[in-house]
Amino acid sequence: MATKNTSQVTKTAAVVDAIDQAYAHISKLDALLQNAFGEAGPAFRNLHDDLQDAYLWACSDLAASVKTALELSFSETGS
Repeated sequence: MATKNTSQVTKTAAVVDAIDQAYAHISKLDALLQNAFGEAGPAFRNLHDDLQDAYLWACSDLAASVKTALELSFSETGS
């Protein structure tokens, strides 16, 4: 019985960690994207093409990290 409870606690901790990780990454992505449109858009578009590409690549990496963290949380819950 204790093993089953320990296993459930471990799964719950893994899900919480994955969600925390997803939230951290989505917060960073949100901050980056806030600087790429709206009033900040012209400044972003005035960056050299290589810098824009690197910036958007970082955004893409963060989005992929969010997806991975959420997939992990779903796999742990069986959803």
